[in-house]
Amino acid sequence: MTLDVVGLHPSTTLPGELGDCGGKFACLYCAGTHRRRAARSWRQRVSHFFEMYPRGRHSAPSWEIMTPEEVVFSDALQAGEEDDPDEDIARTSSLLDI
Repeated sequence: MTLDVVGLHPSTTLPGELGDCGGKFACLYCAGTHRRRAARSWRQRVSHFFEMYPRGRHSAPSWEIMTPEEVVFSDALQAGEEDDPDEDIARTSSLLDI
């Protein structure tokens, strides 16, 4: 369970404590299709899943905790400050018809 990963116990953790744990998470469904791993908080995780589930895009919650370095990179991508090398390769390949 994800709570264990951030050092919280499922039977003693209160909802208000979830946002204070500081963990950021990547949706494994989206990470496999977009190559961009958005850093989501606990609250954003829940919202994301309930947005995607009715559309048939996510059958069950599947998350991975991100390292601090991954969070910084993800935040930079979201802000448009840094290019995603995999996306650049894909874009270049499609332009060159490779």
